[in-house]
Amino acid sequence: MDFVQIDKTNLDTAREIENTIFPHYNALNNYLDSLINPKKSEYYLIKDNDIFIGIIGLYSYDAYPDDAWLGWFGLLEEYRGKGYGRKALEFFEELAKDHGFRFARLFTDTLNNDKTRNFYKHLGFFEERYINFNDPASLKYPISIFSKSLYDERCPHWNNRDIHFTKQVHKQQ
Repeated sequence: MDFVQIDKTNLDTAREIENTIFPHYNALNNYLDSLINPKKSEYYLIKDNDIFIGIIGLYSYDAYPDDAWLGWFGLLEEYRGKGYGRKALEFFEELAKDHGFRFARLFTDTLNNDKTRNFYKHLGFFEERYINFNDPASLKYPISIFSKSLYDERCPHWNNRDIHFTKQVHKQQ
């Protein structure tokens, strides 16, 4: 399994993979932001035997310098349940460590998503419901934040600190 960083040469392939996995969302602005400022975010195509099978990313917030956030993670349906997801998350965690982060975080919706949520829990992440009254989209779209320490230390709870979810919702429309 290989990870190919998304750049101008493979942007169309990334969009095709992402649109297949997430047909109702659009990550193009996230990818373009990573090309402009790769220190804030980076995204990768997941490749197996010369076939692109998914996407994964890492981003961060200046206000939370210890936290690496998983961005746009998904596999094409026919590659799910075969160990690729675990390997991809291991890649994300190693990438986060290489960048000096202490904690891995991600968010996902809670509607009809029990399998994904259980997958993250199985890999050692703990779940918190995200509700932030300064972030209106969190009141409209139910999501959870999953957290995990990248080292042998206690991972603090997120406690509804602002993840600018409303801004992301607007960005992906």
